[in-house]
Amino acid sequence: RVVGMAAPPAASVAPLVNTAPRLPARRGAIARPVARGHAVRASVVGAGGENASGQLESTTRRGTPLPLPSHFDLDTAVLLGGFAFESYSTPEGGVVDADVNGCSTAYLSDFVREVYSGVLEVTLVRGENLPRGDKLGLSDPYCVVSVGAGGSSARTKTKRFTLDPKWDEESPMRLLVRRRDASGRRDHQTLTVRVLDEDAGKSDDLLGVARLPLTDLIDGSLVKIPLTGEIGLAREEEVTAELTSEGAGIGGGRIVARLRFVPFNPRADEVVGEGLRRAARIMKRKGERDGSDSMKLAAKAAGAVAGGLAFVTTELSRGEREGGLWAVRPDGEWATLATEKRLRVRGKDASPHDFEKVCFVESVRTDTQAAVWRCVADRTVVISFRGTEMSKPLDVLTDVNLAPAAFSPERVEVEGEDEPRVHGGFLAAYDSVKRRILRAVDDVIGAGSGSGSADSADEGERALRSNGGNDDGWHVFVTGHSLGGALCTLLAADLGASVGSGSRNFTVTAINFGSPRVGNRAFVAMYNDLVPDSVRVVNGDDLVPTLPALLGYRHVDHGVRIDANGGLAGCSDKISDAAVAEDENAQSRTVRGGSETRDDDGGWVGRAALAAA
Repeated sequence: RVVGMAAPPAASVAPLVNTAPRLPARRGAIARPVARGHAVRASVVGAGGENASGQLESTTRRGTPLPLPSHFDLDTAVLLGGFAFESYSTPEGGVVDADVNGCSTAYLSDFVREVYSGVLEVTLVRGENLPRGDKLGLSDPYCVVSVGAGGSSARTKTKRFTLDPKWDEESPMRLLVRRRDASGRRDHQTLTVRVLDEDAGKSDDLLGVARLPLTDLIDGSLVKIPLTGEIGLAREEEVTAELTSEGAGIGGGRIVARLRFVPFNPRADEVVGEGLRRAARIMKRKGERDGSDSMKLAAKAAGAVAGGLAFVTTELSRGEREGGLWAVRPDGEWATLATEKRLRVRGKDASPHDFEKVCFVESVRTDTQAAVWRCVADRTVVISFRGTEMSKPLDVLTDVNLAPAAFSPERVEVEGEDEPRVHGGFLAAYDSVKRRILRAVDDVIGAGSGSGSADSADEGERALRSNGGNDDGWHVFVTGHSLGGALCTLLAADLGASVGSGSRNFTVTAINFGSPRVGNRAFVAMYNDLVPDSVRVVNGDDLVPTLPALLGYRHVDHGVRIDANGGLAGCSDKISDAAVAEDENAQSRTVRGGSETRDDDGGWVGRAALAAA
């Protein structure tokens, strides 16, 4: 059954200038087929790259539809379309990891237990005899606390005109503490306290730094329980640390801090289940040693109860995940196509309900959001960026900041037309969440490969065996709509570069919807080389993909355009003579509504009406 797909609900979100998709008149209506040879041409005029007509071209000079990109897969586009539009919903709750830069990650599932060992509550009680930061012999001190490099961070209030500040009346600052890595190193289990003097009109002065190892506090929170293993209990201590001159600080004085570590314990059902399994193993060995049939029977009963508990828990978790994942309306949405029909993606059956939403990343400074999902069994990660919301001024400012910016790792401007440059507003929004998203991807793959919790390790090992023992089988999908499509392009470029350099080991697919132009010609060439498996889907009546129409911005390759009848054809900014000659000799490949048929040239037609906002 073919159904139309709409933009996010107007009541909650309104993309800046994207037009609504053309939908069939009723649910289940079949889109009209596109006749072979029919010229499918976009109606938007005025910003189509460098072609003379100014249109986004979807036909050759002879009026035949451009062929679809050879790697375009409709099922994959439908699946990722569901994720792209679901990211407009903001999840509630979760364990939030925040930093002083206004960026946060809300962990929405038990995935947080696989990555973090617990929560550290920090109360800066007081400072004593702090260094003088002002000419008057006083300071305006405040503290920034952080765990590990680039991890959780928070700050106290500023205390005016004092060398002996007191912060004990403030609420505890909560920081997430990561688990030890596979090598056993605990560099990320160190609390760093930086004391600064706040200055008006110039950079704040660093008064001193204190580093407090957390190893003893964390290990001391663990208690061994018979049958069930180790259970963590909250533990508290008060510490005093001298300030050093590390990092060009002044040094001298001390701080007194109260630390309370609250460990993440396994879920209650996991504890009970593990206890029953261990009891079953003990009773089984005793029964075999003593020849006791009753003990053997008791062992089987305990094992069966443990297995039943695990099954029920798994089914309940799956039901909660399926019920809470898709917050957009189920009628006439991308989610309808993504969930009603079992899709085939990368050679396997696929559904959004196979995925677990593990975290939601947000920057309040730029109002940028992205969600991360995983499917450990299929070794797949999905990252989806939210698009422009009309009610959010920061989104509008992001869109209108047209000044090109260097897309180099250092973000340093270099003269020359051959230097990749991108839309400055898009880059600022992307950079505000980049570090957290890359860390989430690495954490998902690391936990899913067996370095996380016991449950994750078991699932990762099963996936590894099903993959022939190859630990390099992870695949990352990146998607987004409108502004989110632009951010998707920037992330895909960074992922492609890291894979190419060998620092990461997975494959990348990028499919965005209604994306504006992102970079200059040099960026496009670089992107096309780094991310060959990339597709940008555009609606024929959408203005956003025609923008920006100046300053040399261009689209990346592999465009797919949806016409008013649901037909698909390739599209590009500019049709060169070489491309025309190649297209005239190419075998056409057009998607039309109706049943699927195959031409003698191997192309396919008719699969479903695809309507992108």
